[in-house]
Amino acid sequence: MINNREHQRFEAGPGKWVKLLKKNSDEDIFQLIDISQGGMSFVSLSAQEFKRGDKFLILDFKDERLRRKIVAIVRYVKVNLELANSAY
Repeated sequence: MINNREHQRFEAGPGKWVKLLKKNSDEDIFQLIDISQGGMSFVSLSAQEFKRGDKFLILDFKDERLRRKIVAIVRYVKVNLELANSAY
C-alpha cells in the first residue's frame, strides 16, 4: 500500500495494464502503476497525451474484464523526466 492518500492505494504488479478509450480515439493500453477506490496512475509516453479535465472510458484491466465501462477524469499529470529521457 502507498501511504498518505485519501484512499488506500495499491501498487500494480509487473505486467499489469489498463485499456482506455479516449474521445475521438482508438482504444489504447497503458502500463498501470497503482490503483485505489479514488483513482489510478498509469504511464503514458507522451506528455501531451492527457490534460487535466480530459475524460475517457476505462474498458478493461489485464486480469479483469469490466462488465460496465468506467468514466474517468484526469485530475493530475506528472512528467517523469527520467522516463521521458529513457528508452522505456
